[in-house]
Amino acid sequence: SPPIEQILHDASMQVLIAAAKFRPDLVVVTAMMGFHPEALVHLREFGFKTALVLTECPYDDLEAVKVAPLFDLVFANDLASVPSLRTVNQATFYLPTGYNSALHTPDGPLADTDPNVDILFVGTGFPERQTFIESAMRDPVWPQHASCAFYGFWGWKEAEESAGRVFTTDAQSPMKPYIHSAITNDETAARYRGAKVVLNFYRDGSGYSMNPRAYEIAACGAFQLAQDSVQEAHEVFGDTIAYFRTPHELAQALARYLGTKYKDIHARLWLAKESRERILTAGTYTRRAAAVAEISSHLEPVAD
Repeated sequence: SPPIEQILHDASMQVLIAAAKFRPDLVVVTAMMGFHPEALVHLREFGFKTALVLTECPYDDLEAVKVAPLFDLVFANDLASVPSLRTVNQATFYLPTGYNSALHTPDGPLADTDPNVDILFVGTGFPERQTFIESAMRDPVWPQHASCAFYGFWGWKEAEESAGRVFTTDAQSPMKPYIHSAITNDETAARYRGAKVVLNFYRDGSGYSMNPRAYEIAACGAFQLAQDSVQEAHEVFGDTIAYFRTPHELAQALARYLGTKYKDIHARLWLAKESRERILTAGTYTRRAAAVAEISSHLEPVAD
């Protein structure tokens, strides 16, 4: 079989054929990780306006600044990344993440199995997240009666190399019975709808802006308990979601919001409703696409 570089090159060149056929006003490349730069150079040579929508800011900014000059427009998903990107491309704009209004809604189906867990997290099992959750689960105030489910890629090879353990070898981890493999976006939304508390974590080195999970949880009408890592969460959601900074604070918050008293149940349900209202209209990807179209409409045509 051909090397991956050749596969990416050949696949990217198909964009040239599609562009020649449809003559789009703008060619949008998302993330750039799988798009060969040679195809981009040819698109510019043939007079097509191009835009890059980055999805991994600020974590991949060192790579982003290398490709940003190749585009007419750049959209960064974290506001903290815009200044550095503008040093190499002045036409850089902030484009927040969002949610798919056709999928992320409270009215869709529930999961086929175990649809109503107490504590849910869907995401990548970075070693720092694993350590954080394990510490919280070992805290005396952690609600021992609560059902849990953690979906995603856990037990990385990197974790074994750096920390000396992964779930396949660490039978003592309190998370081990609750780990499940990665699931589709559709199933994720279904599980958000049924969970009592949905956790949201941010990676080490997070910037200013929220991740897509913040929007998706709220849009599904779920109660969100978020790691207090980004300023934008406070500006968008305020006190309509709950926050934690330490493993102990996470355990405390779960004990409170999974309480059986009426005031605890009411608070959880009320906050879920209010947080959804905060992003219901402004947070859709339809709005994000409209923003890209509006900004690109002011670009000068590329010279033939």
